[in-house]
Amino acid sequence: MPIAKCPRCKKLFEKSGTTVCAKCLPDEDTDYDTVREYVGRHPDCSAHEVAEETGVDEDCVLRMIDEGRILNAASQEPVACGRCGQPAISVTKRLCQACLTELNTQILHEQSRIKLPPKETEADSFAPAASAQGSGAATPHSSGRVRDTIEKKRRV
Repeated sequence: MPIAKCPRCKKLFEKSGTTVCAKCLPDEDTDYDTVREYVGRHPDCSAHEVAEETGVDEDCVLRMIDEGRILNAASQEPVACGRCGQPAISVTKRLCQACLTELNTQILHEQSRIKLPPKETEADSFAPAASAQGSGAATPHSSGRVRDTIEKKRRV
């Protein structure tokens, strides 16, 4: 079973066909009934208006739209990008394509700036000490401790 984070309580749960955990499901169903009743009486309202008038969280209303549980609430008003105000690519993403591309580029740039030390392989740990001593660098291999340890183990 896939594990998901409940959008209501933010706890992890085993996702089995629902988008919220078992503890939050009754609240989600109650909110659905409230929203469905309001949208039935006011079919031309926006998701924001539904959330304001019913007291249901706007994210919950948008989640219901994404799931296809309610149809009319967001159809009249396009969602604007949260960064620049242009029309968003989806109700839940709330970003336009240009801003999404820009954010992805920034993330890739920041990831490329992160430098991890090279992974030391087993062959590197048993490298000859003479090459390190010749360069004048002080490394654990230059003292010969590794070689001494190996020799002690062979004698036993």
